[in-house]
Amino acid sequence: MRVGVALMFEDWDDWRRSRERPNEPQDVPDWQFVQDELAVGDLVEPLGFDSIWTAEHHFTSYVVEPNPLQLLSYFAGRTKRVNLGSCVIVVPWHDPVRIAEQAAMLDIMLGQGRTLTLGLGRGASESEYNGFRVPMSESRLRFNEGVEVLQLALTQQGFSYDGEIHKIKDLTTRPRPRDPELASRMLCSWMSTQSLAGAAELGLGMYFTTSKNPLEYSTEIEQFNQVRHAKGWAPVKPTIFLRVVCSPTEEEAWSIAREYIGKETLMAFTHYGLLGGATFEQTGGYEWWADRAREMQGVDQEVALDASARDSIWGTPAMCLEKIRKIQAALDPQELTLVFRLGGMSVEMTRASMELFAREVLPALREGAL
Repeated sequence: MRVGVALMFEDWDDWRRSRERPNEPQDVPDWQFVQDELAVGDLVEPLGFDSIWTAEHHFTSYVVEPNPLQLLSYFAGRTKRVNLGSCVIVVPWHDPVRIAEQAAMLDIMLGQGRTLTLGLGRGASESEYNGFRVPMSESRLRFNEGVEVLQLALTQQGFSYDGEIHKIKDLTTRPRPRDPELASRMLCSWMSTQSLAGAAELGLGMYFTTSKNPLEYSTEIEQFNQVRHAKGWAPVKPTIFLRVVCSPTEEEAWSIAREYIGKETLMAFTHYGLLGGATFEQTGGYEWWADRAREMQGVDQEVALDASARDSIWGTPAMCLEKIRKIQAALDPQELTLVFRLGGMSVEMTRASMELFAREVLPALREGAL
């Protein structure tokens, strides 16, 4: 099992300013906040982790990282050993031909022996769809077609495609990928059973990014591989996204986890409209999100934030190892992508958590020790 680190660029301080003092200038400029997150990324390889991942979001302080492949190219040049991955690129917001070109170029820059994994998603933020002037009601169609175009562009010397959104004739993308397995490592993050089945039908792998207890993923893994089995394909293992706080004492770990994972969760709930304001009911293809928004009505906010923190990986090194061991035994993941800088946490606090985890948890995972 590989263990990587995800850089999420969650700017809690500016998120709060933008809501409470929207007409005032930023307290910390974006360039400074981004450089702090880049400093966290520079810790990943020296501490012995296997990979660097990053997300895509736009127009708010929830996640200040609009271009995963650009950021990963930066780290491709700053590292020698780690692999790279996106968690995720939101396909409906982009021309899939451009994604294919950029991914192939990054694959070449990584060089021999290192891999790029393309985590892909459909997106569920009305504000982001509006910002890109893309109808949210077309998201599933745009995702499915986009993935099919990506697969063709990365595997075929020349291809044509005749879809409702994308119409392509006799096209060859350049440069060609170095790694012939690049297209086969594409993963999908989803929420609904319908999206799960669709991702499996497209031949994608599994990437779990939700904030629920990871031990609840077993049914979805079984369903996903049942779809693959029906198509004559071998089963695949999941990649799992986890929030981590590792501290010398249980009390300190919980205090940090409850504060910063709580902040991150509040930003996420607000960003996706789960605390009111979203129009999932009127948007086709977002039934899971509509149901979730209804479930959140009347729920005590502090209880919800507390539950999100408790479902994460927090505690002493021994506690973190035990929780990950349970996930490993139940789900047999191929990789974990861990977020250490959560909800605007300082670089110093993040470094302390990463260093303790790398020193006392990572070696045990490497050795298979309980």
